[in-house]
Amino acid sequence: MSLDRTDKIRLDGLRFYGYHGFLPAERELGQWFVVDLELTADLSLPAATDALADTINYAAVYEAVKAVMEGPPVDLIEALAGKVLTVCLGFAQVEKARVLLKKPQAPLGGPIGYAAVEMERGGRGPAQAAVEPGAEAGAETGPATAGEAVAGEAGATPVAAVGPPHTVWLSLGSNLGDRLAMLLGGVRLLQRAGLIVEDCSGIYETKPVGYAEQPDFYNLVLRCAATLTPAALLDICQKTEAVFHRRRDERWGPRTLDVDILLIDDLTIRTPRLTVPHPRLTERAFVLGPLGEINRELLTAKGWPWLKEGITLQISAADVKMILELAAVSDS
Repeated sequence: MSLDRTDKIRLDGLRFYGYHGFLPAERELGQWFVVDLELTADLSLPAATDALADTINYAAVYEAVKAVMEGPPVDLIEALAGKVLTVCLGFAQVEKARVLLKKPQAPLGGPIGYAAVEMERGGRGPAQAAVEPGAEAGAETGPATAGEAVAGEAGATPVAAVGPPHTVWLSLGSNLGDRLAMLLGGVRLLQRAGLIVEDCSGIYETKPVGYAEQPDFYNLVLRCAATLTPAALLDICQKTEAVFHRRRDERWGPRTLDVDILLIDDLTIRTPRLTVPHPRLTERAFVLGPLGEINRELLTAKGWPWLKEGITLQISAADVKMILELAAVSDS
């Protein structure tokens, strides 16, 4: 199929402050970077339906690019541009992506408008683009139709809603990159996907489980309301992870973002894709500690211990809620 498509979404002049560069001064002081994006996609469906779920949610694209630009530093803007292209191509509808990454304060020893690199990647057709990035072998690759899909990798209100809201408990964790930014970015994408965050724990620093030779984690627990089927909820959680480049190369290995479903009402679910309650929920202090902070009575009613050993509160629940509220105001 030819990809000489004229349908494009452009995001120009995105500004981020980062600490990328080869020189020590660049790593210490930081500088501004400017990103122009051009995303090629088939926009005929959203043009006809006027439905956000059928297009690319550029707010979610912005968050994904921001996580790269304000994340762990790299030496070369070529490497930085490559990472930006990778996150853009992680969105299901994007067939091709072009980035112009500008460095206005490039240390060249004289006046300059900016140094820049321009890169383009892609070349896949719509059928290829619809496959969920990072899907596990043997797992479903996501909704089959555009109407069921979550726009922009968990960036829009889902349509796979059924009946009254379920009470959903989620655990989020990160130990790669800017752990705080990963957690908060994940919560915001879940909110954009239609989950209503009713309560949250503080953010705890915890030791890794299973494989000790990796950085410590940041973890928190959310109580949400969601009018979704369990399968649709799992799709949203996995798509949110994919935005932040979650990889499953190693069990219990490091990850940028982990989103686990702990509980859905009082349901018991056993399918090849999903087990609820989470099978290791009662063994993990990094889950039971934050969960007990929100609802101690729930643990008591189920006979679960309130494990708190080895976890350290880093950011209070009140501060987490304030940050999320400010982010919501900024988005509106």
